Amino acid sequence: MRGEIKKPKIAIITVIDKSDRLNEYGVALSTLRCYAQRMSQECSHFVLVSPNVTENTVNKNNKCKQDDVRIY
Repeated sequence: MRGEIKKPKIAIITVIDKSDRLNEYGVALSTLRCYAQRMSQECSHFVLVSPNVTENTVNKNNKCKQDDVRIY
């Protein structure tokens, strides 16, 4: 359709545990945002800031055990 706004088909979601870390990861977040924009309208980037999580509120069995994390 003419003038139709395409909805993104791919979402890149970044979760940060504390809002004060936004500056710490600024370059990485900017890189992901640029990557998503260059993928035309197929991709969107979202940054989610979770509330401060304490050790008492996290079930240790649910923690990710992946040690090898890479960005491709």
